[in-house]
Amino acid sequence: MQKRPRSIEAHKPNTGSMKASEEAHAQKAAEAIREAHKLDRRYISVSPQAGARQIISHRNLVKDSYHFLMDASWFMVISILAFSFVAINLLFGFLYYIGPAGSLGNLQIDSFLENFFFSVQTFATIGYGYWYPNSTYANVIMSIEAFTQLVGTALITGLLFAKFSIPNAKVLFSHFAVLTKVNGKPALRMRLANARGNQIVEAKITVTVMLNETSEEGEFMRRLYDIELDRSSTPLFALSWMVTHEINERSPLFGLTDVEFEQKEIQVIVSMVGIDGSSSQTIHTRHFYNTNHLKCNARFVDIFLNDEHGRRYIDFKNFHTIEPVEPKSSFT
Repeated sequence: MQKRPRSIEAHKPNTGSMKASEEAHAQKAAEAIREAHKLDRRYISVSPQAGARQIISHRNLVKDSYHFLMDASWFMVISILAFSFVAINLLFGFLYYIGPAGSLGNLQIDSFLENFFFSVQTFATIGYGYWYPNSTYANVIMSIEAFTQLVGTALITGLLFAKFSIPNAKVLFSHFAVLTKVNGKPALRMRLANARGNQIVEAKITVTVMLNETSEEGEFMRRLYDIELDRSSTPLFALSWMVTHEINERSPLFGLTDVEFEQKEIQVIVSMVGIDGSSSQTIHTRHFYNTNHLKCNARFVDIFLNDEHGRRYIDFKNFHTIEPVEPKSSFT
């Protein structure tokens, strides 16, 4: 028996049905994206030096709140602690306020302010004795608040001690990096100084150049190059340090024109690590130089001067000052 050929019309797609299906799929995808944004809202912080944007998840921020508070300024930390103190006492003051009448001795029933101040006295373990819990409900709330205060005090004490004891390097970086000639050869230079009266021993410096590149396959990337320095370490960093990189054939800056400097969005990252001579703790610091911080045909003004007795001293007033070099030179 010969099979009957199927109709071509039966295989013709239903355009209206497919369009409706695609619209429904797109709507579901959009809803899924909106839900994802609700679950994982993000904010962007901009580094004024590096010009980089850091995307941080709100959920990760809560999980990593310790490092967030360690990196935050003292003003922000104190503000957060003060806000938390007021918020916790408002919460427990409200719980006392809605409790049964007479739960607190010598306290006005309809006064939320007195309930709030009783919470402050309980949370701070002041206990003047005039107000006191007078019911099972009030004692339960008071016990929860006392436990909250115990845990909170321990956490805050550890946080403040850890934040206060962080070693930091008070190192000055010149506002600009200069492209000049040293011994007749083109070089990139930046100046550092130890602004603290101590000594940094076994100090080491690394300088990295970050620039835009496009691979042969057309893939865009930000490439990092560690560049060679005339001296990358010093046994004792007490005064100033002139960091010099010779721009030769091995340098990623070799042969670049002014236009290419702008197109490649060149950034120079200077990192220093050393040991604090006072505390014997490792310290580190870093600084970023963007393209507009790189000055061609300029040099730093000398900051080493002699006093009336012939003794050498550093004049920090001219630490960031640069002066033009004549004649103009080409570094390409």
